Amino acid sequence: MHIELDEIFGPGGILAQNLNGYEFRASQLEMARSVLRAIRDSEHLCAEAGTGTGKTLAYLVPSLASEGRIVVSTATRNLQEQLISRDIPLVRDLIMPALDAVCIKGRPNYVCLLRLERICGQGRLFPRESSPGSPQDLLEWSKNTSTGDRAELDWLADSSELWEAVDARGEICIGSKCPYFEECFITRLRRRAQEAQVLIVNHALFFTSLSISSDAGGGILPDYSTAILDEAHEVEEIASGLFGRRISSNQLEDLARDAASVSSRDSELIRISERLSDSSLKIRQALPPASGRFSLNLFLDEDRSTADLRRVRHEEFAGLKTNLMELYHFLESRIGDSPDYEQMVRRTDNHLGTLDEILETDDEDSIYWAERSRRGVSLNLTPVNVASVLRKRLFSDTPTVVLTSATIKTGGSFEFLKNRLGMDDSLEVDLPGEFDYQSQARLFVPRDLPEPSSEEAFRLQVLYIKRLLEITEGHAFLLFTSFRQMKKVHGILRNEGDYPLLLQGERPKTVIIEDFRRTPNCVLCATGSFWQGVDVPGRALQAVIIDKLPFQVPTDPVVSARFRQMKLNGSDPFREYAIPAAVIALRQGLGRLVRSREDRGIMAVLDSRLWNKWYGKYFLESLSSIPVLDNLGQVKDFWRI
Repeated sequence: MHIELDEIFGPGGILAQNLNGYEFRASQLEMARSVLRAIRDSEHLCAEAGTGTGKTLAYLVPSLASEGRIVVSTATRNLQEQLISRDIPLVRDLIMPALDAVCIKGRPNYVCLLRLERICGQGRLFPRESSPGSPQDLLEWSKNTSTGDRAELDWLADSSELWEAVDARGEICIGSKCPYFEECFITRLRRRAQEAQVLIVNHALFFTSLSISSDAGGGILPDYSTAILDEAHEVEEIASGLFGRRISSNQLEDLARDAASVSSRDSELIRISERLSDSSLKIRQALPPASGRFSLNLFLDEDRSTADLRRVRHEEFAGLKTNLMELYHFLESRIGDSPDYEQMVRRTDNHLGTLDEILETDDEDSIYWAERSRRGVSLNLTPVNVASVLRKRLFSDTPTVVLTSATIKTGGSFEFLKNRLGMDDSLEVDLPGEFDYQSQARLFVPRDLPEPSSEEAFRLQVLYIKRLLEITEGHAFLLFTSFRQMKKVHGILRNEGDYPLLLQGERPKTVIIEDFRRTPNCVLCATGSFWQGVDVPGRALQAVIIDKLPFQVPTDPVVSARFRQMKLNGSDPFREYAIPAAVIALRQGLGRLVRSREDRGIMAVLDSRLWNKWYGKYFLESLSSIPVLDNLGQVKDFWRI
């Protein structure tokens, strides 16, 4: 398709003529030209596009000049929905009537009709689900939905056990052997994807597709020539998780329960299932009891010496593997009896492969770690650095890759992101945002707070939060660097605060954001997932209050492994990794505050390290467009203007 960008984005162009309130933005046109050049010359592009640039249309419209299929990948499902429900229809109406685009999410977002049928037949109860929340309710919905997408279920919690029991995850799919293959929502979606010019996906699906071979059966995208990765600052964390492996006690116990329920008359299968369930319980008991993430192969025991828990707990892990092997061979011998057996053979084989990689492999470029949560434990393998694999599988194999975000530069350079992701050569464009932070916003950083870890610091933080909420009369996001801190402050405000409160996790994210928009003077307590990809323009959001600088937890096993690898390579991990990553996260927080030219607001960072540590200047310089205040009197004066 021939694209004349000036006729579309320029003053008096197609957008200006057809969109009420549209204003010409030179930065939007410049970005569109850069994307078009990258596609026509088969080059990669890094583009930082400040808030208000209009980057979605700036990359979407010129990408239509690509002769091949285009993949647009976003960090969240919310951004996917925005693209497919707002931006794609706009382009179709004004520029390209025949544009064929399809939105594709990861397999766990869709219901598996075979699993749903089995759960309904078992009569299994899920007491923690919200009303209606029963398998029968899902069954009725499945008969009427055209997508099978869980996003249609506004009553379904993010961590729903019911959905985990019926989702269409790839390791259990038996493909064309399934009796529901033709009706399957995944089958229909794949066929649509083969026909579409534009695929709207999320990073989780995109990197899952890169991480598995085309004969692995499931989740693979059709060929494409252009990949646009929006919110590119999220890529490293998401790709690291998806190029690794994971197995959880919940998966094992679900498999044992499902195997036992296939044939209640088969006493041998029931005995094998019971042994598998028992070995899963032993793994839970063998690992350290405290909640959180910890290394398996670099674990510090009680006398502070390093121990490899995979070897220390060899007996328990070997028992788990033995029971999985026994179940696999039994099910394989009965595979002709029922599609259920074949589905469980796939699950068991997948679990065995994952367990072998985690327990038997010693790859110096990977970290082996475990996590204990309220619902169980998981064993994980994660590459320490994804640069080499992305260099090979993404940047070398795809003619054009566009990395874009409002926050991908640190210290005035793209080098941090490019080095972390393995992008060697690219065009670069730095586009200023369209908002006047000098007049629209203020950054408040009090000087009198002690070190963030102290009880006195917490007491003063709560006091500042209350006073800031009084000034803005609510209308605030309270963003925390830990769930523990979030819940602690939420509990205090629930008892002592004067404004409606919402808490991350109580309902699906999309529902919480909609409630926030609609509820006058509302306050939302949230953590990292609300630092980005959330759009609340207008009076509903007038303050973003951050408890402390968003450094990654240095004791986290993956972060610790990255630090260790950088030290071995002669680098300074704090200066070269921790600070740039935290700067990007902080800039994302500011991006929640001002979403239109009419917005005004306060961003508060309740961490005096910005004033009294040497690295504080790097954060303040990254937010140099916003005036800084250090006392509440100044905040009140700004608010009265």
